[in-house]
Amino acid sequence: MYANVFELTSCLDDCIAYCDKHPERDHSRFHGPLLRGAKRDLTKSTERADKEFVEWRMESREDRLAWKHLARRVSAIQRKLDAVNAIGYVDQNVNYWDPETLLDVVAEMIRYLREREEDIDFAADEAGQLERLRAKAMSEDDETERALDEYLRFSKMRSDGLTTAKDTIANFRKALRRDLTTRNEDYQAIRWPHQVAPDDRVI
Repeated sequence: MYANVFELTSCLDDCIAYCDKHPERDHSRFHGPLLRGAKRDLTKSTERADKEFVEWRMESREDRLAWKHLARRVSAIQRKLDAVNAIGYVDQNVNYWDPETLLDVVAEMIRYLREREEDIDFAADEAGQLERLRAKAMSEDDETERALDEYLRFSKMRSDGLTTAKDTIANFRKALRRDLTTRNEDYQAIRWPHQVAPDDRVI
């Protein structure tokens, strides 16, 4: 994907440079604005998609950390309850990468602690801590989903930009090939992507 973006961008630069060098030619007057528009759209959509990808990855890491902290807190509370010989609490081992099971265990642990606030001195504090960590993990989960949606949206825009760039280059290449032939030095100087309207398909 990224090599393709680079290849198309390089070709667009060459094509635009050609049009600037020969502004009097009909194909330059017609295709020049289209090439510049394709370059602008491809550059903007690629930069934005890359930015949103980084945002999504950062949110995803924060999301995993939040769930990890929640799972670790559950394990720490289980150890504390075991140390005071508490009975009846959920002693299931939970993994942060299984949020559905983790949330069930957290809910049960909070209920257990709230019901024993008068009997276990740390019950109220730990229940409150679990509630805060749970809220943070769920919030991070929502933010990760929003970041992913944004990345996918701009990824689609980049895909559209790639398609427009290929179509614009193909049309310009055909016009030059028709007007100049493939033996022309200006035509040969452009770094044409091989897969976009290639010369070897011309009969």
